[in-house]
Amino acid sequence: MARIRSSESPDIPWLVPQLFAFLASTGLPFNPTREHAEAALKRLMDRGVVLVAEDEKTGELMGTIGGTIDWHLFDPSVLVLAELWWWVPQEHRGSDAGLLLLQAFRQRGLEDVDVITMSTLETTHPGIGRHLEAMGFQRREQAYMLFVEPFLRQQRSDAREFVKPTEGVA
Repeated sequence: MARIRSSESPDIPWLVPQLFAFLASTGLPFNPTREHAEAALKRLMDRGVVLVAEDEKTGELMGTIGGTIDWHLFDPSVLVLAELWWWVPQEHRGSDAGLLLLQAFRQRGLEDVDVITMSTLETTHPGIGRHLEAMGFQRREQAYMLFVEPFLRQQRSDAREFVKPTEGVA
């Protein structure tokens, strides 16, 4: 059985390859460096939500979910928890880790924010919508993405020089 806890810095070496596996599963053309992924995780641990599922008996990590907490762009009185990833490695699928992560993420949002958004892909998780709806989530929109050709061709290091993450923003 899994137990859910907030992620800590010692989890980062396990989390980074899991995030890479998650990105690969989505088919999205994002290819962050290990250093960028580590820095992003540290920022989210400070100013967002990063949870891990851990086997109660062995301490082995079994899955993760993470998201940002920020004020809504159009209404600064509304605080939003926006899911960025929800991932359970293949060897732990079918365990209770995925559901417990989702429940803990939802509970954290109920305690801390006004709105929780999940961007789970139906293409990689068929039928997940009915589980989210059973937990009170409402389907509101569907996303479509267009990746502009120069983005697909350029090296990630070039892209990072164009837009640098902001440090120290609360």
